[in-house]
Amino acid sequence: MTHLIPLQKRILIGFLFYFIFGTMYWLANSLQTGFKFNMWQEALVDYSLKGALTVPVWLLLFVYLKNEKLSFRLKIHLITCPLYVFLWFKLFRIFAEAFDLFYLKGTGKVWDIYIPTLFYFLQFGFFHAYEYWENNQFQMQREQQLKEAARVAEINNYKAQLQPHFLFNTLNSINATLTADNEPARELIAKLADTFRYAMKISNKELILLREEIDFNKICLELEKARFSDRLQVVYVIDERLLENLVPPMILQPLIENAIKHGISKSVSGGIITISIQQENQKMVFEITDTGLGLTSGLENASGIGLSNTKKRLEVMYGEVIELIENKPSGVKVLFKIPIQN
Repeated sequence: MTHLIPLQKRILIGFLFYFIFGTMYWLANSLQTGFKFNMWQEALVDYSLKGALTVPVWLLLFVYLKNEKLSFRLKIHLITCPLYVFLWFKLFRIFAEAFDLFYLKGTGKVWDIYIPTLFYFLQFGFFHAYEYWENNQFQMQREQQLKEAARVAEINNYKAQLQPHFLFNTLNSINATLTADNEPARELIAKLADTFRYAMKISNKELILLREEIDFNKICLELEKARFSDRLQVVYVIDERLLENLVPPMILQPLIENAIKHGISKSVSGGIITISIQQENQKMVFEITDTGLGLTSGLENASGIGLSNTKKRLEVMYGEVIELIENKPSGVKVLFKIPIQN
């Protein structure tokens, strides 16, 4: 997830946060002592230590545990806050004695526990508030993208509604005119008609069963095999327990078509396309692998309408990305994940 505020600005905001509180600390203590001590040295050491001790806690809560539930992360503060205050208390006195700085003694030491504790909850309260605001902004952006995608899809659906019906009826008419001697052609036309039937069926659906998506792609690949003959081989490695789960329609076809166009068709000997769908924790892992020539422009420059549209759909619907990996000894592997939905 890309942050709404760039890293440089966030570092600057953090620096200003500590600078303001350090300045307020220096001013308050200096006014009380009549500016008799170099309180700026104490403030510098104090807030430098606070900043240094904040970094590992921030990394733990907002980087390593960022995907954990908020309730769990808040409980972590019950451990990190006392540890943070204890380390600051000990380290500050070590530095104060080393540099001959003023620090509270006797019963006044309670303030060196109360103030760091208050500062800890103040700054991490700010961090959690910023995270909540940022997540809310991303959610609003995603909802807006989904609305826009739905609007575009609806328009495209109206535009394309007549075409599948027309082609479907035309194919049936052609199929009816063929004689028994043209049985291979009849089968191909029937399969092609099935693809149009599928397109009409899913036109108003956001999710379909994985079983339906696989059956559709098997038909498409059979049509492709009629074109490539022995140059195209297809292997399916699918966990059958996942077939009743829901997936976006036409999520595989553009990627399979991409593998045929850029991999298999450019190879004289053809190749193998492997479609693998397995379960990993609470997600379905999709892998489309080809043994063709690969992408001559390089994986980082891979593009195309089908690939870019699939990338956008996965990002908007699930916040997932597509990975393109070089397949050994040749070809490309496309990998993505979808949360399991029943």
